[in-house]
Amino acid sequence: MVTAITMVTVVFGSNESFSSSLPGCKNTCGNVKNIPFPFGISNSSIPNKGPCYLESKFQLMCKNNKELLWDNVRVTNINFLQGQLKVLNYVSVYCNYKDNISSILPFLDTTGTFSISRKENKFLTVGCDSYGYLNSIFDNETYSTGCLTRCNGNRKRIENGTCSGIGCCEVDIPPKMRNISIEASGFFDSNESLR
Repeated sequence: MVTAITMVTVVFGSNESFSSSLPGCKNTCGNVKNIPFPFGISNSSIPNKGPCYLESKFQLMCKNNKELLWDNVRVTNINFLQGQLKVLNYVSVYCNYKDNISSILPFLDTTGTFSISRKENKFLTVGCDSYGYLNSIFDNETYSTGCLTRCNGNRKRIENGTCSGIGCCEVDIPPKMRNISIEASGFFDSNESLR
């Protein structure tokens, strides 16, 4: 099995003149408190004040007063002073159980106007005989990075809970990666099915 990003930190430009929500605008949703402008949910409750967000790329949705969503991606925190938005992304999975292949290939397209934080994120591939790619489109060009693992020998050497390089590898996120897609797969000449 190959896994990839679970928590993603997205970088946006911040300006200290915007640090709280607009009047009449909801500023909390679930565990996320103090949603700052230019982000916002819906329209102001004050008549003729318009939307609570600066433009559509900053529009958020509060689902059942429990989950803050940004274009169907769950937001867990907005740190305005650091210019960071933390979101949860699906894990990319590839499993091959006796030629019954199952895969989930997520695409994080909400980052088209923002970039993925290099400091806060790593790209991981986990599993024996596995590889994972992180693909990005920037300035109409496609870029890819990733890593692979091979386990030809004693699999007991894999350390649980660490990415030691045996059964797990990691790479840095390149700068300015946007419109992220994740690919996961395995080597078909392995003597053992991916787990």
